[in-house]
Amino acid sequence: MLRYFICLFFAGILLSACDKDCEDNPQECAEEQLATDIAIIEEYLTENNLEAQKHPSGLFYHIKEQGSGELPDFGQIVSVNYIGKFLDGRVFDTSVDSVAREAGIYDEKRDYQPFQFTLGRGNVKLLLKQLANLPHK
Repeated sequence: MLRYFICLFFAGILLSACDKDCEDNPQECAEEQLATDIAIIEEYLTENNLEAQKHPSGLFYHIKEQGSGELPDFGQIVSVNYIGKFLDGRVFDTSVDSVAREAGIYDEKRDYQPFQFTLGRGNVKLLLKQLANLPHK
């Protein structure tokens, strides 16, 4: 029994030391977490035989259906349908009504339409920030 408490004591010290390191150097902790997250995502893609491209911002994406129109210029309004999923496959957000219903996240108060933004104005970063702050189970 004493051995159990000693192990818990040292585990507590080690865990608090990790928190202290992050308090002292949050940038380093964030960089380490980012590297860990990227490795997890890349492993997931490999294990599930999925192809994705990595944007310079760090966002991984997959183009399901390539459009045939001209590429938009900065300042133009762009419309996209999207499906956001956790690594376990659960949908956490989408602009597609049928996908929301199938995933059990449909909200009748929401208007399921393509997401529109002005290219080059930073609105997509705001969307991603909002999505990242969704509650998790």
